[in-house]
Amino acid sequence: MKKEVLTLIAGLTMSTMALGAENGRYGLGLGLGLGSSLYKGAETKAYPVPMLDVDYNDFYIKGIEIGYRFYENTPISLDVFLDPLAGYGVKGNDLGKGYDNIDERKPQVMVGLAVNYDPRFEGAIVRASVMGGENGAKSKLSLLRPIVIDPTLVIVPGIHANFYSADFVDYYFGVTTDEAIKNKHIDRSYSPNSGYSLGLGFALEKKLTAKVSLMSFASIEKFSDEITDSPIVDKNYVLVAGVGAKYFF
Repeated sequence: MKKEVLTLIAGLTMSTMALGAENGRYGLGLGLGLGSSLYKGAETKAYPVPMLDVDYNDFYIKGIEIGYRFYENTPISLDVFLDPLAGYGVKGNDLGKGYDNIDERKPQVMVGLAVNYDPRFEGAIVRASVMGGENGAKSKLSLLRPIVIDPTLVIVPGIHANFYSADFVDYYFGVTTDEAIKNKHIDRSYSPNSGYSLGLGFALEKKLTAKVSLMSFASIEKFSDEITDSPIVDKNYVLVAGVGAKYFF
């Protein structure tokens, strides 16, 4: 459950790439995120969220994503990156009674390639990425549009779509025959195909001083039938919201 929420929040804080640290500066912060869960009986919980914001030459850290920009020629740039907490990890004891002895689904380290495109329209940013790990692959298409209210306040609304491979969906949301037998509320095994999710969210950053910023973020993510038809999934959406602060060195 915790890793699931952190993964979604990490995606949100990536949108602050449009707001981020000036080259050669380092932002270190901490936030509090509140997130619901797809899984049966799993409660909405609050978690501490690391907020890193580093831009140094072509190297960056945004949220928990670590990346390197190896090509840049306006309007296109290319990044390689690592997400250390990808996926929708959950332990059996996070789920409700009757589902709580499922096998653990672990978060995974995923390595990816991203294409960033500047359409030169109202400050919009388009980012397309593909990433893979031990338990499948996913791709993401995002559209962000920073809105500068004043020099100290920026809001970044965005929309995105995630596409998950069959291996990815099966690992996190599939149910084996053994799991179905030992859980009294699960009446069948489940081996899904590839799936997708659609999201809408925003990130806000308010600069209090040259070194201190406050942040807030919120998002809703809706998942496809391949995921929500799983016997261990309770709903077809996840809500995430939170606040935090960063200090720049």
